Amino acid sequence: MSDILPLFPLSIVVFPGETVNLHIFEPRYKQMIHEAANRETSFGIIPYFEGRKMHYGAEVKLEKIAKTYSDGKMDIHTEAIGLFELIEFFPILEGKLYPAGEVNRIAVDFESDFKYNFAIVQILKDLYETMQITNIPLPDYTLFKTHLVAHKVGFNLDQEFEFMMLQTEKERAAYMLDHLSDFLPKVKEMESLRKKAEMNGHFKNLISPI
Repeated sequence: MSDILPLFPLSIVVFPGETVNLHIFEPRYKQMIHEAANRETSFGIIPYFEGRKMHYGAEVKLEKIAKTYSDGKMDIHTEAIGLFELIEFFPILEGKLYPAGEVNRIAVDFESDFKYNFAIVQILKDLYETMQITNIPLPDYTLFKTHLVAHKVGFNLDQEFEFMMLQTEKERAAYMLDHLSDFLPKVKEMESLRKKAEMNGHFKNLISPI
């Protein structure tokens, strides 16, 4: 059964379970957020990128209005609670300022598989060490969820779209692990080439093999 959902088109891909912090400044979206707060209703974030027509998005709930400015602008915390398929888009919902859409909600499963989680955390440790990244904390594999790092594993835009539409955590974990298993060797090769390039012109202290 379809439903009407207020929509917030943004140039981001939001994954199930992800928390998203937003700065709200347009009158139409200030109206949307006030209604979400007063009525405890959800809204949708649908990816909008020039030249791409998206048919899927993330349903989010308003967790908190963190700050309201004197001119009515807001900083808000949201959490993605599900997915939806967009059936029809309405640039302005009748009687409102903001857009909306007729949507079909898609059930999302967040049950983890520890085997996948352990493998992902291990390969991420290797990846971040190779890239000398120290500011991305990794939780214990028993607490790991894919949305915690999905924007930080080297997905391109098409992969983010594909990943977003996976309905179970096990599918998302398997997709992420396959990607990382292919991505890590490429990163290591590029890092090796970078180090060789940095050595170009240096005096080399080498031992003859014979």
